Amino acid sequence: MKSSKIILASVMIVFMLSFASAVLVYGSFDDSPDYLSTTLDEFGFIIGVTIIEGTSVNFEVDFITPPETLSVTINGNSLSPVSEHSNYNLYTIPGTYSPGAYQIEIIGSDEFTDPSYLSLTVNPAEEPEPEPDTIAPVITLLGADEVELAVGATYIDPGATAEDNVDGNITSSIVTYNPVYTGVAGTYTVTYNVQDAAGNDATEVTRTVIVSASAPDTTDPIVNIIAPNNGQTYNAPVEYFNFIATDTNLDSCSYIINGASSVTVSCVSGTTKDVSITSVEGTNTLSVTAIDDSGNSVTETITFTVDTTVPDTTAPTINIMSPEAIEYNTSTINLRIITDEDVPIRTFSLDGTASIPMTNPSDHIFTYTLTNLEDGTHTVIFYAEDTSGNSASESVTFSIDTSEEPEDDDKKKSVGYSSLDDDTTDAQSQYLAQFEPKTIYLDDEEVEEKELSWFQQLIQSIKDFFKRLFGLK
Repeated sequence: MKSSKIILASVMIVFMLSFASAVLVYGSFDDSPDYLSTTLDEFGFIIGVTIIEGTSVNFEVDFITPPETLSVTINGNSLSPVSEHSNYNLYTIPGTYSPGAYQIEIIGSDEFTDPSYLSLTVNPAEEPEPEPDTIAPVITLLGADEVELAVGATYIDPGATAEDNVDGNITSSIVTYNPVYTGVAGTYTVTYNVQDAAGNDATEVTRTVIVSASAPDTTDPIVNIIAPNNGQTYNAPVEYFNFIATDTNLDSCSYIINGASSVTVSCVSGTTKDVSITSVEGTNTLSVTAIDDSGNSVTETITFTVDTTVPDTTAPTINIMSPEAIEYNTSTINLRIITDEDVPIRTFSLDGTASIPMTNPSDHIFTYTLTNLEDGTHTVIFYAEDTSGNSASESVTFSIDTSEEPEDDDKKKSVGYSSLDDDTTDAQSQYLAQFEPKTIYLDDEEVEEKELSWFQQLIQSIKDFFKRLFGLK
């Protein structure tokens, strides 16, 4: 191609010189499939092109012998060749030119001064078609996804927010259906929907509102960490902790030691729970959390220190769990204490008698069962001594009255069995609770039947029959 153009250009130049024409150099664009349109001269050379913005263009300046000087400009701005040869130079116009019309002027310095011109037209690039929006917006619920309130209470819906990848915040476009009527108990569902400008529907979000005939449970559970003691320093690693969680509808318990992951442990309301842990030298932080069925929760946190470099001069702590300083109507009493550290020696004394060792069914928990106790007042003193010889003692005074008639009200009788101790399981409690003491009020030898079970009413009827039969009072 180059040789044919050069030959043709040479013939043309010689032809022009023979007629004293003034052309020494001649320019033309290279062939390219990127041209939108072209303009040809009488010899078939491309002297004008139209391109899309961002497209680069190559052109040549041909000559038989190099001129002394060669000026190539585009709209007055000088262009430099990308390569020079014996009979042509190659130029490139980069694709950085803005849309518009440009003229390329080529002038040689010899006696023939007529310039050669090329024209370049740059069209703006077409804007690409935008990608269709197929991504749905996202609705985020504000507040809890389940709300419980009592009949007659005021319900104010917390609402929701909506965000779209193209439209941005479209919260104002959310359509909310709120059928909640607090005048009638029941379960209501509030729905939230939204659609973006492209017609994409968000996934529906719902909130459940429970209107109860009775007031909802808003009472937090109670957590009491019994051992180790808050703020105390121990000269040996602490390997266990004990706690009691209390709630009518207790659901679960968990703990965190020194910022580690939360660990869930089983727990029964009102029952002591002992858990194995690993303490560290220095300050330790222990948190225990209890949650009930209604989602109410409470967390108790303590700190204690482990310093194995100092001697232990602190006496152990004794926590008396049973008995309490109350009156019992049974002659069998369960003794139960919890200490905050290992105590190889743990005994008790009843009413000043010799000390008796206690059993150790679980870590830091010690028990003993007293039987056949006489009615009256009793005092138990508990003793504990740790591995360093530090000792402690705690006492409790309680009374026993196993007589049928309570001593302070001759209008009452106690029937059934004594209250259960802390070790009783839930299943046992539910079974034995039916035998808990009930108070029967006597008025002119008649019993208020609403206080009696059918069995007790039957017994009372039989008693009344024999009383009337034999004229008893």
